[in-house]
Amino acid sequence: MKVGQTVELRVEALPGQPFKGKLTWIAAEVDERSRMARARAEVANPDGVLRSRMFAKARILARTAERAMLLPASAICAVEGKSFVFVKLADDLFEARVVAVGLKFDGQFEVLAGLKKEETVVVNHGFALKCSSSRWRSG
Repeated sequence: MKVGQTVELRVEALPGQPFKGKLTWIAAEVDERSRMARARAEVANPDGVLRSRMFAKARILARTAERAMLLPASAICAVEGKSFVFVKLADDLFEARVVAVGLKFDGQFEVLAGLKKEETVVVNHGFALKCSSSRWRSG
């Protein structure tokens, strides 16, 4: 973390409306018990919708991934420590494909490897598909 990095703020009372600002101060020490560091960000509030004591979550944007492939968490299955998705090969044929996942935010995972952007992926009920279908194979 460093002063000047972009901060994204999401307020519970204003869902779907992220606010961006800049990190302006970082404490010089980390709390021994909680292992947390205090920081301050300045966020613009031109419409006056942000109020004192609103509950919010903030994240510091350490990198940008404008072309990142994102999947909802419901599309990612995990078995024995490996993440995989079901890729549609034909109308009734799916392949269990191991994927490398990155950051998770706001219910989505970044897919780093194992999937091409044009491939169709099962988003819901992947485990049900695996258990109920005899026509799936692992890749």
